[in-house]
Amino acid sequence: GIFIYKDEDRFEGEYLNGKQNGHGIFIYKDGDRFEGEYLNGKRNGFGIYIHKNGDRFEGEYLNGERNGFGISVFQSIYRFEGNYLNSAWNGPCMIEFANGDRFVGTANDGHITHGIYYYKSGSFFKGSFVGKQRMEGFSWVNGRVFKQRFEGKKIVENKEVRGITMFDLLHDSSRDKLLKNKSFHSLQTKNNKLQKENKIDYPTITFSDCLLLEYSNSFPSSRGSPSKCMLSFSARKIRR
Repeated sequence: GIFIYKDEDRFEGEYLNGKQNGHGIFIYKDGDRFEGEYLNGKRNGFGIYIHKNGDRFEGEYLNGERNGFGISVFQSIYRFEGNYLNSAWNGPCMIEFANGDRFVGTANDGHITHGIYYYKSGSFFKGSFVGKQRMEGFSWVNGRVFKQRFEGKKIVENKEVRGITMFDLLHDSSRDKLLKNKSFHSLQTKNNKLQKENKIDYPTITFSDCLLLEYSNSFPSSRGSPSKCMLSFSARKIRR
């Protein structure tokens, strides 16, 4: 059926018992448009919302709200791919910003909370966040690792930590072992010796590989790009 509202918004789709049920298209007077599934008059299931300027959301709805996996694209600001709860970012996610920065981690109530913020310059910060502001964690800058803590935008701790590789920093279990050891350099030397004795050749692993691996592990059963990310990393696994 077709229903035109007093404000000139328009719905075209399926009805049951006087309510929108099944597939439908809702066209707003201002040019925005939604196409997807409805249940008892509310968006429920997969849907696509397209703004008149081209920004869009594709993902799951429940009771009229974005709930579950979704992708939002705001062309001049960011591309978000991850989980929603009541229309707010919530859970594992990946965000690509228009300026070239990228975040992989978790969000809560619409804000990033913990993960890796990768700067287009090549450096990155792994730790906790409030909003987009760094709070506490580790930074990788030009091959050097720094333990950092912030109060607002002011840095109150910035101590270099030696003996930690990029791979160690990006994987919590390896990093924790290093941090608990009193001599980072000694432990790193021991690891290198073991690798040599076992004749294991570690290929070069780029930061992008690590980002993809971490994001893939966040979505073990989701559709789309996460599974492709795992394939990208698996091709570079340890070889003998």
